[in-house]
Formats: sequence, C-alpha cells, structure tokens
Amino acid sequence: PVGLYDSTTWSGALTATTTTDAQYMHCERAGVEALDTELNRLLSGIDFTTTLVILDCDNGTDSSVLQHETHPTLGAYPASHAKNTPYEPAICVPLIISGAGVVSPNRSSSGLVSCVDIVPTVCAMLGITAPTGLDGVSFAPILLNTGSSARTEAYSEWGQPLGCLVK
Repeated sequence: PVGLYDSTTWSGALTATTTTDAQYMHCERAGVEALDTELNRLLSGIDFTTTLVILDCDNGTDSSVLQHETHPTLGAYPASHAKNTPYEPAICVPLIISGAGVVSPNRSSSGLVSCVDIVPTVCAMLGITAPTGLDGVSFAPILLNTGSSARTEAYSEWGQPLGCLVK
C-alpha cells in the first residue's frame, strides 16, 4: 500500500547485484509492514465467534536478512542459524491460532506441533473424524486449554539426505 514506507531508499537498487544490505533489509522490513497492514485489514472483517484463523509460516528466516539475535532460551546465535539449518531459529517458527473454539485466548504454549498436525486439529475442533493415514496428531487440547501436545518429537527435512529430529 502507498505510504507505508519511503520508496526512495529502495529505488536505487536496480538489480540484485547492485542491491546493498541496507536496501535489502529496507525492502524486507517494508514487506513485513505491508503484510501486517493487509492482514489487519483482512482479519478486521472476520467473525471470530464462527471462524478459526490459523497463521503459520515456513521454516525460519533467510540468512540474507537474519541479524545476530538473542534467543530467549538459546542465548546469542549467529545469523548463519537461519532457514535451511538444523538450528531452532530455523525450525521453530510462529504459529498463531485465534477464533472459534480457542479457550483462554491471548496466551502462548511451548507445546511441540508440526504443520502436519493442522488437519487433525481442525477436524477435532469441528468434531469430525480425521482422515486415516495422516502423519499428524491433533493439538486441540492446547487450543481448548485442556492439555498439552501429544507430540514429543517432529522430523524436519529440507532436501538433504538426512533430516533433523526436533524434541
């Protein structure tokens, strides 16, 4: 949307080879600001008493935009611990669920869930049987505030011969 950020900062970068880190970071931040603005616009029109909204993201932040960070439990980690690495900042990503059926909203959970758990969870929240043969397990007890995740580990793989087991 027009007016969200100063476009003159980005206009000097004509190709990927001439883009500076500062210009790239500015573009990334502008993209996040635009996404936040448009998500707010979309969510403001949803009836949360009848709709369950699930916001999930992919496997972490790209190393080209990740800065040295301090993780709440891991401490400081280098920017190389980004997307496509076996480190927690790459594998553990935000999952935000709000709306119909979520008990005690505005809280967080450290329960381990995986994207494959979304379909069984939605089925459980709807009161229907999940299709057979799914790898996922329902994390509805977290949403209903009646228990924790049944998952104790998850397998993460990114096109390498060996993946990574997260516990």
